[in-house]
Amino acid sequence: MRRSKLEMYVAVLQVISKKGPLKFTHIMYKANLNCQVLTEYLDYLMKQGLVQKQTFHGNRVFYRLTERGITIIKYFRELQGVFCLDNDLTRTINSKYSSRIEALDPERQEIFLEDMEAAAESRLKVLERV
Repeated sequence: MRRSKLEMYVAVLQVISKKGPLKFTHIMYKANLNCQVLTEYLDYLMKQGLVQKQTFHGNRVFYRLTERGITIIKYFRELQGVFCLDNDLTRTINSKYSSRIEALDPERQEIFLEDMEAAAESRLKVLERV
């Protein structure tokens, strides 16, 4: 089954979260993406403030999650846990909404991400009290 863009963004974030900071090729292999696609996705994630590019010793480039990226992946994992999402159900939900999210202009995608963070935080606070 083909992965949606949202699933691939999450895969990149999860790989960096679990193993990070990582070199480009390590992310490429662990997330199972080709070079061109990963370049596009890392650029997008950096523009969204979720991933940061770091250079060490002049030429060694690594990618790491920003605080915002850590927050997003944390909420994603919590939502998976709350809903006990398995991979098939996650794919279904992602495929249902990813095309609509991808159709938004970048500014509205940013608003959506902020709203998602706020909604997840609010809902989790309610569920933690129950």
